[in-house]
Amino acid sequence: MRCLESRTDVQASILSELNDFYRRKAELDGEYSRQLEKLAKNAMQKHKNEKNKRENWPLYSFFGLWQQLIDEVKIEAQERNFLSDFYTNLLSPLISQRSDDLHRISRKCREIGALAHGEISRVLNELHTAMKTYQLCFAEYTTVESKFRNAEGNKQKYEEENPTKTGTTRKYRSLAKVYDKRLEKFEIVKVKCLKARNEYLLCVQAANAALHKYFADDLSDLIDCMDLGVEHWLKRLVSCTVSSRKAICQKEMDSLAKLCDFKHSLDAKADKQRFFEANHAVFMLPKPFDFRGQIGDVINKISANEGIAEELLQRHMQIERRLTNVRLESEEIWKTLELTERTISEKYDEAMYLTKHKHDLNELFDYYLGKFSHYMLNSNLIERLEARSKSIAGALNEFSLITPVGVREDSELTNSTLYAKKRIGGALVNENPRRPRLFGGSLDEYVELSGEPIPLIVMSTIRVLSQFAIHHQGVFRISGSQIEINSFKEAFERGEDPLKDVMDASDINSVAGVLKLYLRELREPLFPLFLFEQFMDCAKCSNAEEFVKQVVPLLEKLSRSTRLLLRYLFAFLNHLSVFSDENMMDPYNLAICFGPTLLPIPDGKDQVFYHNFVNELVKNLILYHDQVFSPLLPGPRYEKYFVELGKALYIDEQYVYRLYRFSCFKRCIKNIWSRKAGGSSSLREQLHHSKLLQQNDNSISLAFDYCNIMMK
Repeated sequence: MRCLESRTDVQASILSELNDFYRRKAELDGEYSRQLEKLAKNAMQKHKNEKNKRENWPLYSFFGLWQQLIDEVKIEAQERNFLSDFYTNLLSPLISQRSDDLHRISRKCREIGALAHGEISRVLNELHTAMKTYQLCFAEYTTVESKFRNAEGNKQKYEEENPTKTGTTRKYRSLAKVYDKRLEKFEIVKVKCLKARNEYLLCVQAANAALHKYFADDLSDLIDCMDLGVEHWLKRLVSCTVSSRKAICQKEMDSLAKLCDFKHSLDAKADKQRFFEANHAVFMLPKPFDFRGQIGDVINKISANEGIAEELLQRHMQIERRLTNVRLESEEIWKTLELTERTISEKYDEAMYLTKHKHDLNELFDYYLGKFSHYMLNSNLIERLEARSKSIAGALNEFSLITPVGVREDSELTNSTLYAKKRIGGALVNENPRRPRLFGGSLDEYVELSGEPIPLIVMSTIRVLSQFAIHHQGVFRISGSQIEINSFKEAFERGEDPLKDVMDASDINSVAGVLKLYLRELREPLFPLFLFEQFMDCAKCSNAEEFVKQVVPLLEKLSRSTRLLLRYLFAFLNHLSVFSDENMMDPYNLAICFGPTLLPIPDGKDQVFYHNFVNELVKNLILYHDQVFSPLLPGPRYEKYFVELGKALYIDEQYVYRLYRFSCFKRCIKNIWSRKAGGSSSLREQLHHSKLLQQNDNSISLAFDYCNIMMK
């Protein structure tokens, strides 16, 4: 919270400086060139003198506007006399009002953040309580088990010493009675310990989910909420400045064009990304909690034995019902947030000229912040419930012979896979539709606004490279023509495909260069900054099996569009590395080319130390891409024979469902075979019970007949 408060102070400081600039400029406009030149010099000198205090200023768009205005003062020295009244009576009060709004919104957002932090603390306290309960139950279990084993030993010893007197003597009956009594207590305590362990494991899963949601989404959304309307307000501020100066002579047209370019380049999300990168140590996701069992307890996952399987199934159904209700509630809240965002945008347009709307804006912001608080807490609750549901489903699937109806442990079919993440402030962007920014923009926003599952630049460049660069020596290492790269970049930015008519490898290095340029200029890197340490831990794995096991859960946390692009890219790079004896680009050489682009090392980290780990991570992703990236994810998939024909294999949701059912069928057959199910009728009955064998499913029926033959 202190970091967010510092961010607000910096923004307010920039606004204050901007306000001071406009006010002083209005006073000096009447003195023409000499005084304006003096103002520019004073401002630059002040910035130079306070350089240490303002080292974070370049992270914010406010600073860009301030710098732009300073540069223009020297050119507009003799053209600003009549603007004095405009600056004094309109812009200065608007900036002061925005500064006040900034402090108020920031304070309320910090309160929301503190509320979310308190929820995290409550979850951690719940984890602590569950751990203590588990430890007490396990200690009791150990004591009761010792007594039971002692009674069992005494009984066996008596039976061995007096084989002819068992069941007739009083001492034997006494030993048997003690044995039965302790056996009964042992079974009760055993189930109690099992439940305590399961509860502890569920709390661990929930705590990890809550922490991930808080650091991965909530903090980002909180900053988006703090910046709500900033970009729109700043655009309106610049627009007012531009419109007031259009009557100036032709000499000012160049400066106006620069201001318009600055307005179109405004991006509050870029400010947020720079802020995260500058404070990466604060916003890095902590390492997940691990289950720490007591000495002698080797079970480290949720158990679903006969004693509690039914209870876990009921709990899973309750969680799913609650998830449905919470999701519906969150959807309604989200619709309200979008409507409020559009209303705020309209009020901003009115308040730019009528100060009486300030009270309405304050009420709207209060209402919006209240709904946002509810939405963020609900989102965190959904993450925790999904983590619990997935863990219970996994335990039930391992225990049961056939997967229970309605229980799916496959994470690829979850809502997070099929739907894009909602963006705070997205309604303000969508109300002014324009072509999304490709180079220097966000992948998720581009995919959402353009409707392309993978950007055209990636599909087109990989198609050309797959056709003409497989045997080309030094591809991605030899630089292409900068003129050609810029030409390709401008065409792709306009939505055109400059490579659709390419028939040879003459421009192949430039094609590779524009692909690397696009990946390098993405606003947010494909591998998020807050997961950097965990990806580095994956790079340190000693074998492929351990690497795949650790990296798959991390990749599942990425957005759907990011995973689609990475799956497509790494499949192509793997295909390219197969011909390394000709093109000299083995997986390690490709990792050297793409590592710093895909996963830049944060400032403040030892660049030399982490460089090899980044390359190792990318190399392993190239080698094991087919194990790391799931085929169940709907969307384009790289297949070398399809791409060579100028096509791409598209995996739709129906194919995903069929593939999922087939994998379930294989798992069922494997379980039945391992348990030696007797007879085809038993097999058919169990398959019908699992609802995997359908009348019109010929492929599964054929597999069933084959299984009957194998069992006979």
